[in-house]
Amino acid sequence: MSLDSSSESFVFQKIGEVHSPFPSKFGVPRQPNLTPSIVTKIKFKDDFRIQTALKGMEAFSHIWVIFVFHKHGAKDWKATVRPPRLGGSQKMGSLASRSPHRPNPIGMSVFPVLAWNFEAKGGVEVSLEGGDLVNGTPVLDVKPYISYTDSVEEASLGWAQKPIEKFEVRFADGVGENFKSLLSSLPQYGVESFDSLREQISEVLSLDPRPAFQKTKNALSESSNEGRVYGFDLGAFDVHYRLSQGAFEVFEIVLKDESFGPVKSK
Repeated sequence: MSLDSSSESFVFQKIGEVHSPFPSKFGVPRQPNLTPSIVTKIKFKDDFRIQTALKGMEAFSHIWVIFVFHKHGAKDWKATVRPPRLGGSQKMGSLASRSPHRPNPIGMSVFPVLAWNFEAKGGVEVSLEGGDLVNGTPVLDVKPYISYTDSVEEASLGWAQKPIEKFEVRFADGVGENFKSLLSSLPQYGVESFDSLREQISEVLSLDPRPAFQKTKNALSESSNEGRVYGFDLGAFDVHYRLSQGAFEVFEIVLKDESFGPVKSK
C-alpha cells in the first residue's frame, strides 16, 4: 500500500517505548554520547512482526533511534529557538537546530548498543549506552548505524562549532551517608552501586543541565549566585546541588521514587 503524498497528515504507531532514568525534561543531556554511564533501554511492542523485523540488528554496534518529543509542551511549533549552545542569546530557525519545538516533534539519536534481549518477556529489549531521552518516550523506528554512509568527516558544523563546555562537579562531605542502609538494594533501583550513581550524577551536572536563560541569569562564574540551589530527578533519586566557587556541589541525594527500577517485563 502506498501513501498519498498530497495528504496533509500521516498517522504512525509507536513500535516501542524508552525506559530511562530521566522522568522529566530537566536534567536530560542534549546529546546521548555525553553521558556514557547512563543506560537507556527500549522495550519493543510484544508483536511477532516487530520481533521478526529486528532480526539482524544484533550484528550492528550502533543504532539510530527515531522518537517523538512527547513532552515538548507546545501546542504549536516555534519557527525560531534560542539554542543552549549559543547561550540562549541568539535565535536560530528551529529546523536548523535539535530543538523539540519543530513542525513535527520528531527526534533522532545514535547510540552504542550494549545488549539485545530477544527472549525478554513482553517484547524485545535493547540496552543502549548513554541517554538523551525522557522516560516513556515513544519510539517510531530504529535503524542500523552504517559508518560509511552515516559519518561525514568533512561536514560543516555551522553555528555549533564551539566545543561543548564541561564544568567541575563536587560532592559535599557526608553525601551518601544516608545510603549505607540502601547499598545492598541499590540494583533494585537501577543502580549498581553508589559509585556508579555518583558517576551518572557527575556526567549530567558537568554539562550544566539548567535551561539557557538560567545559565545566563544565574551564571556559575558570578559570585552573587554563590549558594543558589537546584535539583533534578535521576531514576529513583532526587539530586540537590548548589553553585559553589565556580563548580556544582551536590549536597543531598534523596530516594524519591521507590517504584522506579530496571525495566520490568509485563
